[in-house]
Amino acid sequence: MKKTLVALAALAVVGAASAQSTVSITGKVGAAYQSVDSATGVASRGMNLTNADFKLAAMEDLGGGLRAMASVSYETPVTGAVGAGTFSQGVVRRDTSLALMGQFGLLSFNNTRSSNWLTKAFVAPAELQHGIYDLGAMGIVNRSPVDVLTFQTKSMSGVQGLVQWTDTGTDGTATPSVNVLTLGGTYAQGPLAAGLQYKMHYFTDAYKNTTQAFGGIGRKNRLEAFATYDLGMAKVGVGFDGGNVGTVDNALAPAALGGGSQAMVDFNKSSAYSLGVSAPVGAMTVGANWAKRENSNMFETVVKYDLSKRTYVNTSWGRQSQDALNGAAGAITTGHQYRVGLYHTF
Repeated sequence: MKKTLVALAALAVVGAASAQSTVSITGKVGAAYQSVDSATGVASRGMNLTNADFKLAAMEDLGGGLRAMASVSYETPVTGAVGAGTFSQGVVRRDTSLALMGQFGLLSFNNTRSSNWLTKAFVAPAELQHGIYDLGAMGIVNRSPVDVLTFQTKSMSGVQGLVQWTDTGTDGTATPSVNVLTLGGTYAQGPLAAGLQYKMHYFTDAYKNTTQAFGGIGRKNRLEAFATYDLGMAKVGVGFDGGNVGTVDNALAPAALGGGSQAMVDFNKSSAYSLGVSAPVGAMTVGANWAKRENSNMFETVVKYDLSKRTYVNTSWGRQSQDALNGAAGAITTGHQYRVGLYHTF
């Protein structure tokens, strides 16, 4: 009897410990008909698997108000050509994070792709193959692989401070070509959300010497900001990016700007702006997003219809265009696309 009581007590302890840890699986699957005419003249039409993604996340209560969290995201990459995602297409690890959360705030490590607060203005839920991060030669904003260490303070009346250190480069890069120190903060209270951050870039000598061949580094520091406001009948967003920095963020001016070092430097010094608007109409959401840097523009519209909380139909159309800069020789290049798809999240 005594042994039975001990065993039951041990099971109770194990059960209590297990209850303090949770694991979740979320994801998204989508399929669509899409039509793409890229700015480089490549055309593709047809049905395509657009999303086959899932995310594993775990949280453990460490006691004393401290929690440990980890997550790993996987996706089946969708390449430029329609139908390229075949059965032989492998699953690729994407964003990975490890974090501690407590009364002090949040301390996290992320292996991910670089982001830009310019995109936070995009409140319209567009589903397109080539978004603002995938415009090829358009160059409004680009992504690069990064390792990021972030400290975010606990929210005080909606205000949170942010300190972030970023290494740019592929996994395990011994000496990243660019490091970025970011200081900023966000505000979220009621219908208003806003943020401001200042990024300070530090370049290795080898990187600076290489970049000089392409007209030099446009600038070393940049300011990013965004604000969104939910009016109820509609949601609006605005974004700002003070300028590109180095090849990691598109040091080369797009080819349609005529080339030449001065055109490249001029392009990188130009600020970028973004706008977004969305409005619910019953089960439907309509909206549009727009962004511009110098003579590069992108615009997308969307109509989303919710069949349920997890399943929806999305019809999106987008256009990217680019003109010559400062009278440089070069024709206007334009790309456009649309996608009609069915999506399910879980």
